[in-house]
Amino acid sequence: MIPNLESLAVIRKNRRAGRVSSWDKTGRNSDWWTLAPGETRVLADIRGPGQITHIWFAQPSHFREVLLKITWDDEKKPSVLCPVGDFFGLGNGIANSYESALFSASAVNNNVMGYDPATGRARASNVGLNCYAPMPFRKRAKIELINESDEPHAKWFYIDYETFTDGWNKDLGYFHAEFRRANPFGGWAPETPVNTPDVDINNTGRFAYNSNYVIAETKGRGQYIGCNLSVANICGGWWGEGDDMIWVDGYKWPPDLHGTGSEDYLGHAWGMQPNAFLRNGSSIFEMQTQGYQTSYVFHLENPVYFQRELKVSIEVGHGNHLGNDVSSVGYWYAVKPAAVLAPPPVKQRRPALRDAYGVWRNDAACQCPGPRVILPKNVYPASKTVPAPSRPFKKVLWTIPALPEDLQPAQVERALVKAPRLSTGPEKTPLAEFRIGRSGNALAVCMFVHDKHPSRGVPNFWVGSSIEIFGAIDHDAAHTGQIVFLPQVAGHAGNALLYRAAQVQPNAPTFPWQIRLEQGGYQLTALIPFACLNIDPEAKIFRLEVAVNVPQRGTSTLRAAAVGASNEAYRIARHFACVTTRKK
Repeated sequence: MIPNLESLAVIRKNRRAGRVSSWDKTGRNSDWWTLAPGETRVLADIRGPGQITHIWFAQPSHFREVLLKITWDDEKKPSVLCPVGDFFGLGNGIANSYESALFSASAVNNNVMGYDPATGRARASNVGLNCYAPMPFRKRAKIELINESDEPHAKWFYIDYETFTDGWNKDLGYFHAEFRRANPFGGWAPETPVNTPDVDINNTGRFAYNSNYVIAETKGRGQYIGCNLSVANICGGWWGEGDDMIWVDGYKWPPDLHGTGSEDYLGHAWGMQPNAFLRNGSSIFEMQTQGYQTSYVFHLENPVYFQRELKVSIEVGHGNHLGNDVSSVGYWYAVKPAAVLAPPPVKQRRPALRDAYGVWRNDAACQCPGPRVILPKNVYPASKTVPAPSRPFKKVLWTIPALPEDLQPAQVERALVKAPRLSTGPEKTPLAEFRIGRSGNALAVCMFVHDKHPSRGVPNFWVGSSIEIFGAIDHDAAHTGQIVFLPQVAGHAGNALLYRAAQVQPNAPTFPWQIRLEQGGYQLTALIPFACLNIDPEAKIFRLEVAVNVPQRGTSTLRAAAVGASNEAYRIARHFACVTTRKK
């Protein structure tokens, strides 16, 4: 925080400065403490009245596994309990340099992911961390570090403080910091882009109050001073547009403070920029980190005062339609110490990672899903543009045969002869018929598309001849895997493309497939690894959707899906069939 410079010249008689640090008591240079796996260590236990004035950590790794815990006076539960990286404004386990009024960080190398994408294990990403938020306490300040990793953790630290020799000022508040995460947030149309008519619902009243992402919620009297908000942009595209909504002393509509969009609340405009200012900014910028963003805002001149209770929330996309990995730390002062929420278990705090191909890994072990947002019935009449795929639908169940695990590509068509026949489009005039089965950890597909004159859509495949197969571990379309097959046409070879969040993935893994032109159309046979469809090989139940695009004379293209009703390619929120495997 920027001090009142005049106060630096004031000689205070009622303050005494102190410090607790990790200095080597032998006088040598081993100025760090080592916490064993699972160990909790008290860094400082200071008697009051007084206040913490500065905390410095050298953080080599374990941004999400190591927790900072602060308990005030003689309370049984802490008022600060956060992963160290997130507390200091660095979300998603990434090291970076930035400066703000309350926090700063200085990284050896900027924009470094602190976790190995291949293994998920923590790796060195050295950074110095500072907190300058004043933290008064009347009786006692107990600061602890909890190492929930499975490795020793080295810690260099300063905790600067001052004691009050003239007693406690009852107007001072106790500092609180609370970590929250929803991975993924349970948006109702996670693959639908923001700023489209499809998601322009009227998010008002109790629906907004109950479905928004919650940054902070507490009871008592105090003042909210800001937050940091981290996003792993699994959905792709623009993650913002979500309005901030803050309720003071209970529910009412409209809320006491209602904003106009995520970037607006965070002090930027037209998206976020790689700027870190005193009161707001990006401590981690998504364009420099392949989709990871941490933003912050501090209400230094405009804290939000509350007398009985407070709820700080923000939409995830407009009307809570997106399904990104969202995490946050909310900061506030309160007249009395209050317990904050315990963070998720250590495995569920680990960041979402990309694989070697740049595809988001659907790692269930690091997920802590938020509640699924279900649009209330009264939204649909008032929001005519919400597409059919985002509306309630009757559950579809496909039971497919278990095929030999060593099935060869040339055997796929014959192996599926007795499999149930499925189709896309109207039953009497389908655009395609297909059969599918499970061969070990792969999906066997045999499909015939009624496309007499295949053509290539340029630049968008969906305006030409194409097959789309979507997979998901459940109805969370934010983690959908998509394979697009393009038949060979004059001047163009056939192709199989792997997509994630509407983005084609370069250097994607290959698998056996073939398209054969026949009278009246073309036939696809393929053995698609479950990993390419983002399906857990161990899953007994998974989700599938199949769609085809058949160009017509002129400029129109017919589109039909096996489950969903969408016939427009840009409406990519979709339904899935629930797929189980019939025993041999």
